[in-house]
Amino acid sequence: MNKLLVLCGPTATGKTKLALGIAAQYNGELVSADSRQVYKGLSVLTGKDLPAHAILHKSDVMVRFRKKPWRLWYYGIDDLRLWMYDVARPETIFSTSQYQVLGRAVIASILARGKLPILVGGTGLYITSILHELDTLHIPPDMRLRRRLHGATTDHLMTELVNIDRKKYDAMNTSDRHNPRRLVRAIEVARWQNRHGYHAAESPPAYDVLSIGLDLEDTLLRERIRQRVLARLEDAIQEVKKLPALLTASQLPISTSLGISMIRSYLAGNCTREELIEQWSSAEFRYAQRQRTWFARVPGIRWVDMAKNDAATEVMRMIGSWYTGAR
Repeated sequence: MNKLLVLCGPTATGKTKLALGIAAQYNGELVSADSRQVYKGLSVLTGKDLPAHAILHKSDVMVRFRKKPWRLWYYGIDDLRLWMYDVARPETIFSTSQYQVLGRAVIASILARGKLPILVGGTGLYITSILHELDTLHIPPDMRLRRRLHGATTDHLMTELVNIDRKKYDAMNTSDRHNPRRLVRAIEVARWQNRHGYHAAESPPAYDVLSIGLDLEDTLLRERIRQRVLARLEDAIQEVKKLPALLTASQLPISTSLGISMIRSYLAGNCTREELIEQWSSAEFRYAQRQRTWFARVPGIRWVDMAKNDAATEVMRMIGSWYTGAR
């Protein structure tokens, strides 16, 4: 069975760096699973951390999504390939269903060339879409509904969802109930299902999956996040200064990248530099906690404490046993 390695967990735990080492040892290629890094631009704010010698290449992977052709590109880093960065224009909305179709096509290409696909990132829904079918991915966006609900309060959105589908609302966690974008999508899905009924999705591709989660104790993770913010700060400020008005004044997904609102407040003179650093670091840490909550619900992940001196060795040992079929 085709092998697929998943490297997941909270932000700032060293997933991409470790994945590059794994790819070099096991003839692998990386497939990013990050809902912000999929967009072009904002490389600093979204933490792409590409080396200076990374080169963007056009691949021969072509897929169609809702009648539109997509040509896939990848970054060449020495002899390694990194996929699913810079796939979509920043002024567009890139859906989980798009990620599923394109990501699976990339993985199929990697496997066809006899290499190991390494799915790496912190967007749990993207990873889940590769491994499983999500019942609502086939439901298209309702732009008229989205325009009507744009700017609505969370209380209004919660009330509308309760009126349409109380069970769907009850199944949402507290974070999702206070997330306007997810509430709108839930309303959109409920309305579509009421009109059309349920349509079962196709079975997902069969993979032999090893899922490894990386994590750090809170104090260490906070410090790692703060150091990353400090290292990116100057370049991130310049990125925000160059943002088109379309992105600074919209609810597009790329415009909600962590750090943007804090930096804009700093540039407007509404907070000090130290306050900017603290606010951005705290927002990143809260995001890491939400990632933990998501992955904690996923069965089968083998967790590794990245504070341990032999953490990388432990990961390599797990992979070696799985890759060679040893038990």
